[in-house]
Amino acid sequence: MIIGIFLSRIARIPELPFYIPEPFYSIWMAYRSTVLSILIIVTVSLSLYYLTYLAFIVYPSIVVNNRRSKIDSTLHHAIAFMHALSIGGMDIYRIIEVV
Repeated sequence: MIIGIFLSRIARIPELPFYIPEPFYSIWMAYRSTVLSILIIVTVSLSLYYLTYLAFIVYPSIVVNNRRSKIDSTLHHAIAFMHALSIGGMDIYRIIEVV
């Protein structure tokens, strides 16, 4: 709340481009920094929530893609090694155990 009030006091608040009758205008002038600080707080909170949500959604897909690329890059070496072991006469259970 303090940061919102500070930002609303630093920011130059433009005058309203339309006419407001006098009782409402005096109320607006008295509470405009509070209203703007609440708007700033809500905007920052929602944007941080959305960024955190996106991070939790995107991070697992990054991990999966990294794991997939590592498996794809080493799979043909493992298959060649298994083939060499099978030509050497090793049974399938022992080959899987070694790999």
